Amino acid sequence: MPTIKDIAREAGVSHGTVSNVFNKTGKVSTEKIRLVEEAAKRLGYVPNAQAQRLRQGGETVFSLILPSLHKDTYLDLYTTLLAECAALGYELSLHLTNDIESLEEDIVGRLPRTGLAAAVVISCLGPRAAALYAPLKYPVLFLDRNVLEQPAKDRAFLGFDLTQAGRDLGRRLLGHGSSHVAFFSSPSRFSDDHQIYQGMMSALEGSGVTVQRFSSDANLALPSAFNILLAEEKADAIVSTALFRAEAVISASACAHPRPAPYLLSLCSSQLFPNPNYEVYSLDYNLLAVTAADLLRRRLRRREELPASTILPCRGFPFRFDGLVRSAPQTISLLTLQSPSTTALRGLLPLFQELTGISVSVTSLSYDDLYDMIQVLNEHHKHDLIRMDVAWLDTLGPGAYRPLSDLGIDPEKFSRHLVGNKSRYYTHVNEIPCCLPFDPSALILLYRSDLFGDAVLKRAYFERYHKTLEVPKTLEQLEQVAEFFTRSCNPDSPTQFGFTYTGGHTTIAACAFQPFYFACGGPVIRDGMLHLNTPEMVNAIRQYLKMSRYVSDINDLWWSDSVREFAEGDTATAVTFSNHVHLVMNSKHSSVVGRTNAAIMPGGQPLLGGGVLGVSRFSDKLEACRRFIEWYYSPNVASALTSLGGTSPLAQTYREPRALASFPWLAAVRDSIEIGKRGIDRNILPGFSNRHFEFVIGTAVRQVIGGHMTPEEAAEFAESIY
Repeated sequence: MPTIKDIAREAGVSHGTVSNVFNKTGKVSTEKIRLVEEAAKRLGYVPNAQAQRLRQGGETVFSLILPSLHKDTYLDLYTTLLAECAALGYELSLHLTNDIESLEEDIVGRLPRTGLAAAVVISCLGPRAAALYAPLKYPVLFLDRNVLEQPAKDRAFLGFDLTQAGRDLGRRLLGHGSSHVAFFSSPSRFSDDHQIYQGMMSALEGSGVTVQRFSSDANLALPSAFNILLAEEKADAIVSTALFRAEAVISASACAHPRPAPYLLSLCSSQLFPNPNYEVYSLDYNLLAVTAADLLRRRLRRREELPASTILPCRGFPFRFDGLVRSAPQTISLLTLQSPSTTALRGLLPLFQELTGISVSVTSLSYDDLYDMIQVLNEHHKHDLIRMDVAWLDTLGPGAYRPLSDLGIDPEKFSRHLVGNKSRYYTHVNEIPCCLPFDPSALILLYRSDLFGDAVLKRAYFERYHKTLEVPKTLEQLEQVAEFFTRSCNPDSPTQFGFTYTGGHTTIAACAFQPFYFACGGPVIRDGMLHLNTPEMVNAIRQYLKMSRYVSDINDLWWSDSVREFAEGDTATAVTFSNHVHLVMNSKHSSVVGRTNAAIMPGGQPLLGGGVLGVSRFSDKLEACRRFIEWYYSPNVASALTSLGGTSPLAQTYREPRALASFPWLAAVRDSIEIGKRGIDRNILPGFSNRHFEFVIGTAVRQVIGGHMTPEEAAEFAESIY
């Protein structure tokens, strides 16, 4: 194994220089960083992470002790905790016990008594665990199985209300009409599954339902499933405490039973879509991992005491809509924009039809065609549901939508759950609640996280600007970053361009420009009038014009064009509406998957976008429309919509660990919608038309970008045509 001295000799630098490179101190020139990295690669040097941690000092490792990764719950716990630890600057070491007591004892015996940050454990030892873990001098958080008989400092329990889960399962069995139930779980000596069993039995007490227990570990799940199906008393329902056991029942039933398998209920971590073979009850282990990381963060960083016991609520049965019942078949029509959310919705509509008997006919149009179509709707040419752009709401909303009260919908019921606190931008027409956000979005800054974290680039940026390379927060920082990552300005840039423009259409150009305009102090309203020929407008156009030096094409027609350019790895940053970012993941040409993140638009003035959904004032199918709205704005549909590349209107989705892990830009989207704006309140500027305003400033900006006007001339021109 080559040493640091060997690398120093190979690279022709000092021992200290090599150490500074590996420790990322930022004190080494880009030339020497390259020499050291190339020498290390030639010699096959692999840094010793543990030795680096010891040199740097501090406890930076969590140990996670699990029974196995066979259960989807444990796998979700591990993957989410791994991500949470990385975000906090910790590493996670995994140890598996296979629920063998001697193996867990051996693992704990090999853990250092000091030097770790914390341990997170699902123990198979029962009450003996407390004594075994007592010598460890760092916090230990026990999950799922509560092995703590007495409170102790730095020893805590975190889990779900499993007794409630059992009661919910029991009530579901009664509702299904089950009479003979098989309970398929881990061995009964483990408290988690035993709590579920006790809760279920309490719900079934006095019902006459018989319950027989079966248990197995992961390796023997299939033989145990055969035993259940071949038992003398045939079960008409099976409750499984893990998905791998439910799958074993499905496999066994294909062989052991000529008839379909019994009604099958299974616990799981979280599922976005229903399974035709079994019904699931969700315990969100992603949330469990996030909560565990937060408890330990507060203990380690803030010195807060660990609460002795933390019990999380169960997520319960997904895709259960108790308020929606199936009725006579009918069809309602939806007029909407061609968008990722519309595509995602099409995939979910069969679930709505199966649940309610209502089919939804979707007509999706381009941006301009949709605007024109909404204007000509009438009693003879109508749609029941209309999705329009939020920018049109002030002008088209009054003639398009019924008040939500006509449907018996309380807008406050929905507003509490919507993302952002600016819901009035998406809900009110002339101070009356008429619609709800359909696919709310905001202009955000996409950036290559790998580039902003690269040691060589960070040093090169410092040498060039004497500043730290970081995700830009101001327009000035954005310009500097864009210049640095544009190869014509910096021959060593890893990308050809530093920025993207989307301005090939007047309205699109206006949207891309407005965050610059807002950040420079516009719009200016004096004496009840909007003034466009102002220093604020001129300064904003100048700032925006500077960015044209760092883009490949100033005439990208639509937001997806800029996102594809970014996905292909040609640019370091991109500005786009958040409801188009999924193309980073879905584009077959994407080279930046896993290396993309997002931030609030530099300048701190993001523009709101996306669409609103309401019921047409010409529709006579109000009850069917109400049912659709109740369904669409449910948590399960919102989560599924996001997973398919759509945009959720519910705040809950932007906090879900699984969604954040798959789409790391969601946090920036949530924060941007929180502070974003669109248009000018008519109470401030009566008669204001956002579409006309955006046409005017978009036209002026395109004249400057095209080289036909100066910023001063464009501001004067905008004032003259407004």
